[in-house]
Amino acid sequence: EHYQGIYRSPMYGDLDVGLDDGALTYKLGHAFVGKFEHLNYDTFRMKNRDAWVRQRDVSFRLNADGKVGAVLMHGVGEFARVVEESKPDPESGSD
Repeated sequence: EHYQGIYRSPMYGDLDVGLDDGALTYKLGHAFVGKFEHLNYDTFRMKNRDAWVRQRDVSFRLNADGKVGAVLMHGVGEFARVVEESKPDPESGSD
């Protein structure tokens, strides 16, 4: 669960990491969609739904707080975690 989120690369766009029926999944554009296969610690292999897409290994990197802050896609580059800004609660009365 702590891997789930949006990770962004200025060159490749958004990598959406989710959870589907207990399996860690990913989506990057329209061609790169599939599931992660766990290899070791925070390293996974991308198992794409389309067999013609080359498998790549990824490593989730922790930040100074010990939380996942980025994904390194080996041979491609790094995707930084997008931190969602908290939205004000309209019922709290503060702006």
